[in-house]
Amino acid sequence: MSDNILNEKVLLQEDVATNVSADSDVLLRVENLCQYFKLGKSTLKAVNNASFDIKRGEVFGLVGESGCGKTTTGRSIIKLYDCTSGDVYFDGRRICAGLKTYKDAKNAAFKAMINAIRNKDGEGKADIKAEIAKYREVAKVENEKIKAAKHDHKKCDKMYAQEQVAAVKAEYLPKLSEMDKESPEYKAIEKIIKKYCPDFTYEELDNQHIALNYTPKDRTEALFKVALEYTLDDKGLSVRLPANGIRFDES
Repeated sequence: MSDNILNEKVLLQEDVATNVSADSDVLLRVENLCQYFKLGKSTLKAVNNASFDIKRGEVFGLVGESGCGKTTTGRSIIKLYDCTSGDVYFDGRRICAGLKTYKDAKNAAFKAMINAIRNKDGEGKADIKAEIAKYREVAKVENEKIKAAKHDHKKCDKMYAQEQVAAVKAEYLPKLSEMDKESPEYKAIEKIIKKYCPDFTYEELDNQHIALNYTPKDRTEALFKVALEYTLDDKGLSVRLPANGIRFDES
């Protein structure tokens, strides 16, 4: 394996889309991504502190020699590997989070506490207690960061799926109340709703509106679409909303 690694920042980033400005929204953000592998007693730093942004509509290139870590970077981003440290955000949501940085901060604080206590040379207990309290405060903060990182890394897919399903329910379920319940269109839609969105009351719908701060967009055309595809694997639940679906004319 090559000793070359993907180190520090982006190797190449070029925007070739004429309609993308410098202040466009960032779709994918990679911050200080590290991917290390244990090789016996040694550690291979396949990706070390890589950071870059990819904006909407932008063409992004990651270039380097064979074995430098390009593929490993991609695999870490899509969570085929659990990244060692750093964060990956997709559309503002953290989808990957490594723990090494937080653990290193805890270890550094612990070593600093031990060294400080050793240098006290039998001084008062108050000073020793102060050093211990200082370490505990750092450990508490880092433990919270570790807990949040584990949650985001493991649960992000499930949380996104729940929000998407809730948004679909919030927009389309009220339309059912305005339809003729004996119409073939209504019965077809009702069948799909019961299959993919079971038992959702209007009170729960109002709560979802408030929780999501969601307001349906006004549309000039009477169009209704419901089609949810679920995929469940060891990474969580994902939901796909295909373009095709059931249409009806409200007029």
